[in-house]
Amino acid sequence: NLIEQWLPCAWDLSAGTASANQEKAMEYMTGDCASAYRQNVWTQDLSAQIEESGLQSTFKATKVRAGSPQPDGSVVIYVEGEQVLNVPEKGSRSRPVKLEYLVKQTNKGLKIAGISESGKGS
Repeated sequence: NLIEQWLPCAWDLSAGTASANQEKAMEYMTGDCASAYRQNVWTQDLSAQIEESGLQSTFKATKVRAGSPQPDGSVVIYVEGEQVLNVPEKGSRSRPVKLEYLVKQTNKGLKIAGISESGKGS
């Protein structure tokens, strides 16, 4: 459930809503994960580019499955889906997405502790 609630926020790259939803998405992450996300994914430059371009984005998860629990209680969630990006007057393009999200229990509840691209099929 955590991942299904989180995905719409994390994958919102639309002008006008992305900044607020990206901040909300980072609330679902551990501090270290959110810090890395700000440095490597949701940068100030990317935020500005999205707003200036008028980009609209949608994401549809086609498969979400949990891996086996790890000895520390964490679980890897495998997500496959499709991202569609539409820039006004430039058209749209879609791309398949395969990611892995490491979810672990913290003293603040379940949090996303890691994000990586997946080369694995399921």
